Amino acid sequence: ANNQAMMVDIEVTSSMITKTSTGVLEEKCDVCGHVYDPFKDCGGMANPDANCEEGVPFESLSEDWECPICGVKKAHYHAFHSHLPTPAISGTHRHVKNHTCNVCGHTYNPHRDCGGMDDLGSDCGDGVPFEALPKDWRCPLCGADKQHYLAAHSAPAHEPQVSF
Repeated sequence: ANNQAMMVDIEVTSSMITKTSTGVLEEKCDVCGHVYDPFKDCGGMANPDANCEEGVPFESLSEDWECPICGVKKAHYHAFHSHLPTPAISGTHRHVKNHTCNVCGHTYNPHRDCGGMDDLGSDCGDGVPFEALPKDWRCPLCGADKQHYLAAHSAPAHEPQVSF
């Protein structure tokens, strides 16, 4: 079996989203964790209401473009693989255990945040449960220690059907 990721373009309304065998390749701010959205973030901090029309690829932004959340330059963004959701069977229910930082409000995502502040682009594979994170793991947004996360169980949630 070939274990190398194969790049495939997905047509949305343009070909700005790249799907790999491990997920979607996106751009993420090293400072605040913002993930660039080509359909709404093209104006950055200077022009948050800019009309992005059909979307603006991250690579097409000028070098002086600034993060719409924290204002750092484009150079502070890096590519990472966000993992695709596991397709759900219509009508299933599950209990969701969320862990939320009591400093900044960030909710841990086991498919994106396993590297924490120290390794923002870490490949989380099929997802890393919060409980399995190392003791020195830190919030990817504010850098708070793992102990600042509070666990909360949600009520059974209807899992929406996902199609690829």
